[in-house]
Amino acid sequence: MLYVKSNNIPEEEGVIFNKIDENFFSAEVYSETEGLHTVMNLNYAVNYHKEIQNIGTNEKFVSTLFSANGMLFQKEEIGKIIENAKRRSINIKTTHESLKWLFLMPALILLFLEITARRITRYRKLYK
Repeated sequence: MLYVKSNNIPEEEGVIFNKIDENFFSAEVYSETEGLHTVMNLNYAVNYHKEIQNIGTNEKFVSTLFSANGMLFQKEEIGKIIENAKRRSINIKTTHESLKWLFLMPALILLFLEITARRITRYRKLYK
């Protein structure tokens, strides 16, 4: 599978793109031969014969995958893959905000008022 995020539908010779979401396109890429291939200036490798493409998945791999909280999807479950990727891409960050300013601001305002009151008192005594 090839996934492309773009404002416009991508164009590539021999590849048909389907729109699966806003600005998100997918295409299936099949290779007839082994080796390195290029699609949309991206290299990919094919390292098995076509006749063994649909053999299946090793059960030990599946059990290891599930024991590590992984998920296994079929190629038709694009919606679930996207949903899982979005859910796992959300990082919750816990922050601690200081409440010192709740005590500091009234103290600074009180200090400012005291300084202002002393200056007013001093200037009244000087110019009386």
